[in-house]
Amino acid sequence: MDITKVRNVNAPLTMDQIKEFFLDKSLVFVINYANSALKGKIFLTYISNLDLPAEVDLTDTPKEDIMSLVKNYMEVRNINESKGLATLVALILFHNRGIDISEFQAPLTADEMKEFADNNPDLLEQWYVFLDSMILFAMMSVQVVEKGENGEEFGIPAFEEAFPGIFDKYETVDDTLYIGSNVVNLFHVPMFFERYFSVPTNDAKYFKQQFTEYMFKGKRLFHYFANEGNTFFKVLVALVTNKVSVEDMMKAFHQQQQ
Repeated sequence: MDITKVRNVNAPLTMDQIKEFFLDKSLVFVINYANSALKGKIFLTYISNLDLPAEVDLTDTPKEDIMSLVKNYMEVRNINESKGLATLVALILFHNRGIDISEFQAPLTADEMKEFADNNPDLLEQWYVFLDSMILFAMMSVQVVEKGENGEEFGIPAFEEAFPGIFDKYETVDDTLYIGSNVVNLFHVPMFFERYFSVPTNDAKYFKQQFTEYMFKGKRLFHYFANEGNTFFKVLVALVTNKVSVEDMMKAFHQQQQ
C-alpha cells in the first residue's frame, strides 16, 4: 500500500478530509475507533453512507467496546468493507468451531473470543447456519456454459442437471432479516471457506430471500460470492466444468497451505 495515500483520521471526518476523499478516491482512511466521537451502529452507518474505503484501528480500544462493535457489525443491514473487522469476525467463528487460529494476530484474545460467543450465542448460531448453507448456495450457483443451435451461450445449473431434485429436500428459510449484510465480507477473507469447511458443519438450508433477491447493497449474494478471492468457489466451478482435476485441486490447496 502506498503510505502517501493513507489518512489517519477520527470519525466523523472533517469537511476538509471528506473533500479530499471525493477528489481522490484512491485514498485509504484508517479510523482510530478509540478517539472517534461516533460509536457502534452509528459509526458503521456513517462509514457505509460515505462509501468510505476505511480500515478501523482498534488500538487502545477497551475489550467491551470492541465486542460491542463486532456485535453491531454482525447485525447491521449496511455493508462496511473493513478487512480488519471481517477478519476478526472470521477468527471468532473459526475459534468457536474448533479451528486453529494460533497463527493470526487479533484485537481480541482467544479467551475473549470465547467470551463474545458465550454472550451472543443466538447471533453466532445464525451466522453458522447461514455459512453452513453456503455449500448449498455454491452448488446451486455452479453453471456449465453451453452453446445453443444458433451459437448463443446459456448456463445450465450443473448440480441440478447431474442430480435432478437434489435441492428439493432442503429446509427453506424465508426471512429477509435473518442475517446481517456484512456476512458477504467473509467471502473476501483469504482461504475462509477452506478453513471453515475443514471441520464438520450442520445441515444446509435454502435461504429464499438471501439466495435470490437483491438484498446486499442492491446486489445479489452471487455478486459477492463469486469474487477472485473465493478460491473455494473457483475450484468448485473448475471441477464441475472439467477445467481441473481433483489431483490438481489438492496440489494447489496444499501449496496454498505451505
